[in-house]
This record gives sequence, C-alpha cells and structure tokens, in this order.
Amino acid sequence: MSAFSTIFPLAFIVLFGFISSKRLWVNTAQLDGIRHFIFNLILPLFLFTNMLKADLHAQLNLASMLSFYVPVVLTFVIVYAIGSVMLAYKKVDMAVFALGCTYSNTVLVALPVILLQFGLEAGAMVFVIITFHSALLFAMTFLLARNPEASKRQIMSSLVKNPIVASITLGILANLLLPPFPSVLLDAMTLAGQPALAGALFVLGANLSYYQIGSMWKEAALISLIKLILLPASVFALAKYGFALTSQQIAVVTLMSAAPLGVNAYLVSRQLNTMQPQLAGGVVLSTMLSALTLSGWISILTP
Repeated sequence: MSAFSTIFPLAFIVLFGFISSKRLWVNTAQLDGIRHFIFNLILPLFLFTNMLKADLHAQLNLASMLSFYVPVVLTFVIVYAIGSVMLAYKKVDMAVFALGCTYSNTVLVALPVILLQFGLEAGAMVFVIITFHSALLFAMTFLLARNPEASKRQIMSSLVKNPIVASITLGILANLLLPPFPSVLLDAMTLAGQPALAGALFVLGANLSYYQIGSMWKEAALISLIKLILLPASVFALAKYGFALTSQQIAVVTLMSAAPLGVNAYLVSRQLNTMQPQLAGGVVLSTMLSALTLSGWISILTP
C-alpha cells in the first residue's frame, strides 16, 4: 500500500471533523456527546478487545521496547536539560515543553496508520509498546516540574482517570490471567469497537478547531521539528543499526514515534498551568504536518 493511500483516508476523516466543527455542523454539546461516546466507551472497548486477542508472548520484544523508549527518554532529558540548565528557563516550563517534543498520538494517529499499512500483527505490537507510554512520560514531567509528593498524586490521578490507559492495562491482565473469552462474546465486542478509530479521528479533527497556533508558532514549529523528524530519526537509527530489528519492527517503532503530539500533553500543560499556548499550537501544527511527514516515513520504511 502506498503512503498516499494509507494517509489520505485518515487525513480525510480528521479534515471532515475539523470542517464539521468549524461550520457548526456539529455543535459543542453534540461534540461533547460524541467525544464521551468514543473516548469513554467505544475506544476503550476497542483497545481492550485487541489487547485481549493479541499474542503478547510473540509481540513482547525487549529490543523493540528499547528502540522506542530509549530515544524518547533521551530526547526528553536533552530538551529539558538544554532549556532549564543552559538557557535558564523555569524547570516546570521545560518539563512540559519536553513532554510536547516526545509525547506521541499513538492511539489516534500511529495505530490507524500502522494497521492500514502493516495489518493486525503490527497493530498488536503497538498495543504492547504503548502500555507504558503515558505513565512514563507523565511521570517524568510531573517529577521534574513539581515536588515528588505532589507528583505521585498527579501521576496516579492522570493515569487512573485515563480510560485508554485503563483499557490497555485491563486487556493485558485479562489476556495473561483469564481463560479465553467465548468467541461469540469476542465477536460482539469487536463489532461494537469498529467505529472507534474513525470516530476518534473525527473528534481529533473537531478538537483542532478549538486550538490556535497563534503567536507561539516558533515554539510550535520547534516542537513539530523534534517530534516529527528528529525523534523518529533517532528511533529508526537505534532500531535498524543498534538492535538490527526486522523491517516491520523498525517500521512500527519509527511510525509510533513519528506520530504528532497527542492532545493529552496539552491537558497536562493545563494541569500544571504552563506552556498552554505552545502545546496547543504544537498539537495543531504537528497534526497538520504529520500528513506529509508520515507519508515520507512510510516511503522510507516501505521502499
């Protein structure tokens, strides 16, 4: 499948959501209802069902995990250190900015791209790798931004209240500890979860209409540069030359890291009451640019 044929359907749904919100085809109350339905019910069910069906023993690969997480953590630390130590910015500001440079929209953007391009087996690998994604990056952000006691409360609150994190975690536990679910129940759950990705992409597009790049476009552009090009390039290099992963494994971890900035990073900036315009702009700009950069990465990864 070509890069264009993979990206276009996804970009179309995001654009459709954006236009629907801008033109008020969907008003705020209706969008809130759709958002609640997708993110609190259907998407968690989709993730739980796929996590339940995944072959965890086949997909749990330490080299793949390290290929993704080592560049993510190093990029976070480097951005934070340059800003807070060398440039003397506030630590809380740089912790949030570093989160903006490293937090990927893995579920709403990377997962659909990988499923369309490589199929369900690659999708199972995504589910395994992203298990610790939010927990790790939120923990680093709160620990570097606030005192440890406050950080523990905020980390636990953010994770416990996040239905995506909860559904993946419960799916792993059910996969490992419970007997197989009846096939008729799995079929029903799979059918119910089918609108998840399309609905989530629609909501993502609609949400973008509420965020503005504004006067912080330089910061948004820097976030996008690091997030869409530099971070995935380092993941690609480590996966290919450091761990010599298979071509599909290299593609999965690279595309996961090449996804645009996730909206949850902006929500963290609101919690900490800092860098909100910068991260809102980063969400919008990186999402817009990712249609081009993801196409480029797909072309490189699938010659």
